[in-house]
Amino acid sequence: MKWTVLGLAALAAVTSYVFWPKTAKASDWCNEHQRSEATCPWCNTAYVNDLGACPEHGWPEAFCFACHPDLEAGFRAENDWCGEHAVPESQCQLCGAQVPVQAADILLLGAPQCPSSGKVVVLQSPEIAQHVGLELVPLQQNSEKQRIHIPAQTQFDQNHYAKVRVRTEGVLERLSVDLGDWVEAGEVLAQLDVRELSELKAQWQQSQAQLQLAQTRLAQDQLLASQGLLAERERLQTESAWKDAKAQNDAAFAALQNLGFDPQSEAVLLSVKAPIRGQVVARNHVPGETLEENEILLEIADTSRLWLMLAIPQDQASLVQKGLWVDFPVGETSVLPQRGAVEWLSASLDPHTQTLQARVLLDNRLARLQANRFGQAAVFLEQGASWQVPKAAVQWEGCCQIVFVAESAQRFRPVKVNIQRELEDSYQVEADFMPEHRLVTTGSFLLKTELVKDNIGAGCCQADAGH
Repeated sequence: MKWTVLGLAALAAVTSYVFWPKTAKASDWCNEHQRSEATCPWCNTAYVNDLGACPEHGWPEAFCFACHPDLEAGFRAENDWCGEHAVPESQCQLCGAQVPVQAADILLLGAPQCPSSGKVVVLQSPEIAQHVGLELVPLQQNSEKQRIHIPAQTQFDQNHYAKVRVRTEGVLERLSVDLGDWVEAGEVLAQLDVRELSELKAQWQQSQAQLQLAQTRLAQDQLLASQGLLAERERLQTESAWKDAKAQNDAAFAALQNLGFDPQSEAVLLSVKAPIRGQVVARNHVPGETLEENEILLEIADTSRLWLMLAIPQDQASLVQKGLWVDFPVGETSVLPQRGAVEWLSASLDPHTQTLQARVLLDNRLARLQANRFGQAAVFLEQGASWQVPKAAVQWEGCCQIVFVAESAQRFRPVKVNIQRELEDSYQVEADFMPEHRLVTTGSFLLKTELVKDNIGAGCCQADAGH
């Protein structure tokens, strides 16, 4: 841990002193960072200076995680770890970390990542806080979740939706269902009078008779051949004729099946069956009409579930992620909205609207919503607790947004914050806070200045034993 000690001279020209631990013997072990003291870059600054910068990755060699993955325990101990990408937060370029540009004669000592990493600002006495005008405020937990409003439209769940088409031309003789009816998968919906059905059935029956005759002849010839009373050539001819008859019978059977007709049935009409369970939501024909091949007869959907499709503006696309809760209005404001979670995000923007498509699955078992309803969906951006901090408390230290938490009357620890939303005089942030924390507002810039001085060569440094 590195301490910046702010003395009484801060009233005029602030001077900071940064205390670094001495280098221990090679046989000693650093429990905090889980490695030997001799090769612990957080404890042994001489080791850091000796190795210099990594020529391949640009980080100080002693801290280069790409070259030294065994440093993970140390980075975790310093609260410098990106769990999402499994690299140190300070070296996670997917999260915005940048490789430091270092002069040949300057090398960051201690943690090379964030100027605030592993540091605490300590005043020489509690009275100094009054002299420099430090003001503290209690931390406020945000009780209101942040939400944005996105244009949205409901539609049938495409995984539970079907267009029932006729497979061949025919006259609609009977329609067994109507709009709003619930049907089961396999249920007969309608029957068609198909002119070619009788022809196909006759062909199949004829092929069956030919197959039976060919099979009888093959059995006779096989018996004669086994007794040496028939030449092998004639037996092979009979077997070939049987194979031809079987192929013709199979083709005739498949032709009937492709139309959805059971060849074993005595019916003379072609039945149209429901492919899924659901409710009839569209009906396009009446009995007596002649339907063309592949024409849509009915549409069926499971209306107990709906998709809510979001059209997220490009400037808000980065705010929405899977798992966020979404509310969609049902009707009057007094009625509770329908709620679901984001389950899919498109990998590309719509080329025409330049919006990002997202999908929410809504439970509609109470039939409160209908497909093709337009509205404004409320997307809740926060999944966990958030905090509200005054704008005066937030400082940029060259790498991250930080605030200072008062650990005592003279000890102040920087805490990294992730700003979610700007309010009138405060920010809504995510951070590793405790409800009892107090934040520095007025005077936080002075603490930040002391924090980063040593990173640009200001201040004076000396060694001190211990951590």
